[in-house]
Parts: sequence; C-alpha cells; structure tokens
Amino acid sequence: MKQENNNQPLTEPNHSLRIPKNPILFWFLFLFTVSFIITYNNSTFPFLQWVNKIFLQLFTWLMRFDWIKSIFHDAGNIELIGRGSGDHLYFWFIIGFVFLLSLLGAVIYWIIPRKNKSNQETRLAKANSLLHTMIRYYVGLMLINYGLIKLFKTQFPFPNILTLNTKLGDLSPMGLTWAFFGYSYSYNIFVGIVEIMAILLLFRRTATLGALIGFAASINIMMINYSYDVSVKILSTALVLLTFYLLLPQLKNFYDFFVLQKKSQLSPSPSLFTYIKSKKIRTALQVFKYLLIIGTISMNINTIIKTKKHYENIFDENSPLYGYYHINNDQAAIRESMNMPSYWEAFIFMSDQYFMIKYENGKSEQYEKILDTKKQLLKIISKSGEKGFEFKYSVAPNGDLLLSEQSGKSQGTIRLTVMPADKSTLKSHHTQWIRKH
Repeated sequence: MKQENNNQPLTEPNHSLRIPKNPILFWFLFLFTVSFIITYNNSTFPFLQWVNKIFLQLFTWLMRFDWIKSIFHDAGNIELIGRGSGDHLYFWFIIGFVFLLSLLGAVIYWIIPRKNKSNQETRLAKANSLLHTMIRYYVGLMLINYGLIKLFKTQFPFPNILTLNTKLGDLSPMGLTWAFFGYSYSYNIFVGIVEIMAILLLFRRTATLGALIGFAASINIMMINYSYDVSVKILSTALVLLTFYLLLPQLKNFYDFFVLQKKSQLSPSPSLFTYIKSKKIRTALQVFKYLLIIGTISMNINTIIKTKKHYENIFDENSPLYGYYHINNDQAAIRESMNMPSYWEAFIFMSDQYFMIKYENGKSEQYEKILDTKKQLLKIISKSGEKGFEFKYSVAPNGDLLLSEQSGKSQGTIRLTVMPADKSTLKSHHTQWIRKH
C-alpha cells in the first residue's frame, strides 16, 4: 500500500472533505456548531454540565433587567430547566447568545488581514476535519444515549395509574405519544437498537453507514417531536442537520451509484491524524477517544439506572393503598359537611412518599400525606387556602376506599371508587396472532 505523504503542499485534504470556499461563512458555522455542541447536549455529556450552570446563572441574572425581560416576553419557569424539556426559553437564549458570539468571531476573522494563502487553507482544512470529527462523536454518543434509555425503558415507561385513568381527550399530544410508545417494550427495544447503531459514527471506516442510520433515526425523532408537540424540537432538528452535514461529502457518490448506476467509491471520513506528525500526540488522542466513549456511556448508564430506581420509587405497586380512587359525585352532602373541596376528583396513591389529588379540570397536584396503616389513619396536609384533613380509613371488599373524618364533626362515610389498573385493556391485552373477533 502506498504511504500517504503528509509533508506535501496542501491543496486538498486527502479525505472526503474539501477546503471551504467561503472562509468567513465557514468560521461562523464552525464557531456556532462547536459552541452548540458544548452548551446544548441534553445531559448526554455530564462532564459539560458546568457550562450550562454558567449560562443558567447568566440567564437568571439578565432576567432581572426589565428591558431584557421584555425582549424575551416570558422567561418561563427556570426551575423546569433540565427536566426533559429542551425548548425552554433558556435554551433559545443560549442559541441567540452563541449566534452573536459566532457572528462576532466571523467578523473578526474578516477584519484581520491574511497574507499567506497556503497557511489559511491549512487552517481551514484542519478546522473542517475537527468540526467533522466533533459532530460524529456528538451525534453518535447522543443517539447511543437515546437508545439506552429505550432499552432500560426510562424514556417511555408503561402508562402509570394516573395516565391510565385520564380521558383520552384530556391527554396532551406529548402525553398521548408517551403512552403510545410506553405500551410496547418490544418496540422500545427495536428503536433502541437502531439508535445504538449510531456507535458506527465513532469509527472512521463505518462513519458513513452510521451517518445514514443516524439520519434516518433523527428524522423520525424530529417528525414525532414536530407532529406531537414534544418539547425537544431544537435538539432533534440539530441532529438532523448535523447528520446531513456528515453525509454532504458523499452525496455525489450516492447519486452516481443509486441514480446513475455508475461505479462509485465512498470517500473516507477525515482524520485529525492527517495533520499530526507526533506519535505521542496521536497515541494520546487515541487514549482520549476511548476514555471519552467509555466514560460517557458509563456515566449515561449510571444516570439511567438512577432514573429507573427513582421512577420505581414514585410508582410502587406494593405500597399501601396503591391505586387510583375516584370521588363519587353523588356524595355532595357528605363532602360539604367535611368541607372537602368540590374540585377534588380523585386520590392517587403512588407510593409511600408520593400522593396526588386530581382536580376536576384535569390537572393533578402532589400533596403531602401521613399514612398510619396500624391505626388506619390518613392525614392530608393542606395547601394554601385549603383545609387539612384527618381521616379514618378502611378498604371495602371490592377495593373501594372508605373515609370518615377523624374529628367527628361530620357524619357519614365517603366512598372513593377504586379504578383497578390491572383490569385496564392496555395492561391486560396480549399480542394475538390469530384474531378471534
């Protein structure tokens, strides 16, 4: 095999990428993309969380100024940042901030005089290779993380007792989507494996195949997010654009092969080693590469396991009174004598720590409860403007919950009808190879 001569004058890099024709536009896109990768990674790279903390502090500080607040109109609930939503106003702020910095960097590059065209082309080629490599690892590790959370079923868990007892028309488009995908574990496994195949992006020889798989997976994610108003539109759009960028150098080869049916050979993905002569630096980069891959995936798996345990603690089917109990409408007199709010519709006992009350408007709020199973006492801690309650409870043979006020001021017992999740069609249905009706 003929050895490549890296000392020859650089006219075109010896890989699929070419020297950008518009240096100013390239440097803007380079700065913007690299900054986006560092600041917007949806917790896939835990070691970069410190960057988000800095931006969050800056964002919180800027929101103190009325004129800045008026630009953003509504800062939203900052406490919700990092809880799954990737389209919070804060992230749009990051994109705007990064855009301005990248624009400033491109302007500075345009102003600074450049005498040596050969050196300029070398820098452009190096930066282009670096950008291509960073995108490969960003998209690859991001999709691997998405695939893992599907295999562990933490992204789309089976619909919980609250979802199962919510009217279909009261579900948000995103809630409907999560319930739909959460029903089938086999589909989660299938999609998870497809997304994990993005690991091919991490190696140059299989990068193009990985980009094709990643592009298909990313388009599917993006269309789901757009069509069902899932609040991760920014990231899914970025994944589509970035994977398309990885495929750009191969488009002519694809066209020749698939359309013109001509012989065509894929160009190899760029390597940073093309511009590095030192063996020590090459070895160090190889070690860093595998530490990055193993470290990132290991931290993601650790986070996924913690998330799964946390979810199991929220919905513990073995906890006392676990279930959804509907407050019957025909007990208005008893409710009034207890001063029980008329807008309370149901009690949801999820675990020892988690208890929610559903309102008649469809919303649910978490309440603090104290449950004494020995004395069969239930205490509900009041919220602002509401009365606290102490009930003596018992469970009827059919599973209904019977409550009588402990103070004795009211007479009678209120019955809450249990809505058994195990009897729901979704939970009891099994795949039928032969349709019976």
